[in-house]
Amino acid sequence: MNPRRFVCSRSCAGEQRRIVWVHATAFDAEWRKDAELWIPSLPPTAGWRRAIWFDDWQEPFEVSIVYVGDYAQYGNPSNIAFEDGRHRFRMLYDLGFDPIPVGMDKESLRYARKLGLVHHTGTR
Repeated sequence: MNPRRFVCSRSCAGEQRRIVWVHATAFDAEWRKDAELWIPSLPPTAGWRRAIWFDDWQEPFEVSIVYVGDYAQYGNPSNIAFEDGRHRFRMLYDLGFDPIPVGMDKESLRYARKLGLVHHTGTR
């Protein structure tokens, strides 16, 4: 159950997004500040929910689409906003992936680097 090919969704091309590999723990810690949208890890005993998330792979695996910026000015407690793929990120995190690939635009990449979230860009 280890996807070998990650792709950005169709929206990436039009929005000039690229795949960026982020430090899993640091990214999750920043996202966790948004208690309303953050998804906690599923315990190994979560039964059917864990099986549904992890056993329904599609390859190539579409990465999550995120924005990273100074969202405190808008009252958001986290500097991370997901456009799509919160559950996919959580799934990769729970499976132990580190770094984790996400799709983001140039402005988000600059801010993510400033926060120390970026492991590397490009292919693994």
